[in-house]
Amino acid sequence: MKMMQVVVLAALTAGCLDAYARVIETTHHEVAVGAAPQVTVDSRGGGIEIAPGPAGKVTVEARRAAATREQALALDVKVVKDGSGARITFDGDKRLDASVEFIIRAPADSRLELSTGGGGIQVGAFTAPASARTGGGGIRVDGLKGDLHRRAGGGAIHVERTEGKLEVETGGGAINVTAARLRGDNRLSTGGGGINCSFGPDTRLSIEATTGGGSIANNLGLKSQSRQHLTGTIGDGKDGTLRIRTGGGGINLERM
Repeated sequence: MKMMQVVVLAALTAGCLDAYARVIETTHHEVAVGAAPQVTVDSRGGGIEIAPGPAGKVTVEARRAAATREQALALDVKVVKDGSGARITFDGDKRLDASVEFIIRAPADSRLELSTGGGGIQVGAFTAPASARTGGGGIRVDGLKGDLHRRAGGGAIHVERTEGKLEVETGGGAINVTAARLRGDNRLSTGGGGINCSFGPDTRLSIEATTGGGSIANNLGLKSQSRQHLTGTIGDGKDGTLRIRTGGGGINLERM
């Protein structure tokens, strides 16, 4: 009897593994683009990784995941020229357990609009504004020299070595910013999670920070008005403002 139970359990386990097994098929695409192109990515689900590449073209590696090879290759993936730029999309039957991970190289001066229904987004050192949105998953940006708007339904957001204006929001998750220089009206907001900001020596910002739960710490010489609220100025404040909000979690402000 025990032997039969073991055999039945093994068969059920194998069936479950087969049900969730996915095949990955990779296709490659290339589009010629002009100077300072607009690059738009709109995906139903899957990660997006984009980094600077050669001028004049956008290259895409689409890693298609589905239950079978036929389903993976049949996924509705499009990489097309859009004016002087490129548009990359993944759409299709939501009943299928399928996703596409895009690995993209685009000219360094590309203007980016990135969106995925679920999955992480990674952005490299571009020199133009970028917008990134994910329904679920983390976002990481490193070395961007341009304004950045980012929104995550849930997941951590990391911004490193970035210059420009930041508008960053996540429904739940930590925000970590290492900012070489912020300008204009900047905003960091999370529904739940800590926020950590490291500032360069030449930072000049007016700061307001508020937390619904947790405390605020800094080594900038700024005085908190209460355990959960702080206002102050770094340098002469002439480069802009930074508003920081978390519904629950601590806030830490420090020099790099």
